[in-house]
Order: sequence, then structure tokens, then C-alpha cells
Amino acid sequence: MYVDGVSIGPVGNYIFSHVTANHTIQATFAANLKTITAPAGPNGSISPSGAVGVDCGSNQTFTHHAQPLLPHRRRRWWTVVGRPAGELTFTNVTGPHSISASFAIDIYTMTASARAERFDRPSGAATVGCGSGHTYSIAADPGYQIADVLVDGASAGR
Repeated sequence: MYVDGVSIGPVGNYIFSHVTANHTIQATFAANLKTITAPAGPNGSISPSGAVGVDCGSNQTFTHHAQPLLPHRRRRWWTVVGRPAGELTFTNVTGPHSISASFAIDIYTMTASARAERFDRPSGAATVGCGSGHTYSIAADPGYQIADVLVDGASAGR
């Protein structure tokens, strides 16, 4: 608050006493800031991030900037107070909130199968992280030989 152009700080009232001249009084106001906490897990980012101050009653948008930083990583989920969400705008912010972005590597499934006269190790489905490797050992039962090996439907030779 200002009295006669001089700041007297954030007071709730002011009393003019023994008035013998003209005076001015001016009050200034600032919005109360509410905080939205916006961290990102490893391998990604969210923007804006950190402790984001928002004027009470205003809106704050968190856009698609929560993108993977490394190849073959994808946005796995956003969490807004424990529930999944997509791109998000907080509207009419009147209290604290939080949002977080978590990232996970792409996972692929490889399936091995064999006829009864031969076996694969391991058989069945295996999950592999993008960029990783996985080895199958292929051997024929006694009295049989490997006729062919198909990988994604194409012959890989014997």
C-alpha cells in the first residue's frame, strides 16, 4: 500500500488521523500463486517442468513436450493425481496440483515354435527390449536334421 506515494507495505488498513491536507492512498494487489509440480522420470522431459507457479484462477497447459529423448523410447503414461491422462491443461487453478511423465523402452515379443521332431530353446514367447538381442538354440531330435529355419516367415538357411 502507498500513502502519499510512499510504500507502507502490505497492510490491511490505514487510518488517516488529524487530516490538515490532501492525501492519496493506493493499494496494489498480486495474485496468489499456486504450484503445479511437474517432474519427468528418466529418459524423457516435460515442459514446463519443476515447480510451476500459476496465478490463482488461471490456466496452465502442459503440452506434448513430454517426448522421449532417446530413440525407441515412447511416452508410457502421464499421471495426474494418480489417473492416466493425455495432453493436459489445468483450468481455473485454485490449489496445488502435480503431473508427471514416465518413460519406458519399447518391448517386442518374439515367438518360437517347433514341430514335435525338433525343439527350440527357449520355446514360446519371449519379450525383448528394443535394441537388445535374444538367442535361440535350435537342435533336431535324434534321427532328424534341421531342414530350414524361418525368421518372420523367410528362410534363414540351415
